[in-house]
Amino acid sequence: MKSSEKRRYAVRLLFQFRTEKKGSVNQRRLCEDRIVTFYETKKKLLRCVAQYAAKSQFDYFSEDGSHVYFEFVGITGIVDMTCYDENQVWANVFPILKPMERKEKLTLSDEELSQILNNEPEIAQNERRRYAPKSEK
Repeated sequence: MKSSEKRRYAVRLLFQFRTEKKGSVNQRRLCEDRIVTFYETKKKLLRCVAQYAAKSQFDYFSEDGSHVYFEFVGITGIVDMTCYDENQVWANVFPILKPMERKEKLTLSDEELSQILNNEPEIAQNERRRYAPKSEK
């Protein structure tokens, strides 16, 4: 592959909400894990990601007077998606012990999917907890 050839990349980005109040900063922060696709050359990809991330950042003052910052933390993954189906945005290959036999534990039920799609936050939170890295559980 030539470095001047445009390819489709899926880039996984980590953002954080950092809150400052009366000189104190929160240690445990709400984070956003975002997957974004870019159609770019290998040479320009990181610059495009940096520009996207910079434009995504913002800050505001909450009702209690806290200054809230939405900040880009960094890139947590890059996948070259050029050879994948055009609707696919991410691929990760990894081993799991007996996935089909443990399907109910590893996947969301129809009810959970319905609740997530209807914006019921407690179910969405459970869904995030299910797939969070072990250190965050």
